[in-house]
Amino acid sequence: MSVAFRRDGDEEHLEPKFEVPSPPGPNLVTAAGMTLIEERIEALDARIATISDETTLAAARRDLRYWRNRLATAELQSTPPAAPSSSAVASASP
Repeated sequence: MSVAFRRDGDEEHLEPKFEVPSPPGPNLVTAAGMTLIEERIEALDARIATISDETTLAAARRDLRYWRNRLATAELQSTPPAAPSSSAVASASP
């Protein structure tokens, strides 16, 4: 058989896996949000300890890196920022 038609394996044809992008701008979180991030990290750590499949393990590690980055860049806020009211938006329009 010609070398041009030989297939060595499926792994060379897989899509590359990229890091989960972090949103631009500041990472403002409330105390409740910080707790949720910490809980997510703990759950991923526990899950990684039980995974044996390499593909699933790589995805879980990628998610863990994302959430650790979000925790490292978190800026704790005392209250959530106020959303503009619909009346303020309506009065500002021409």
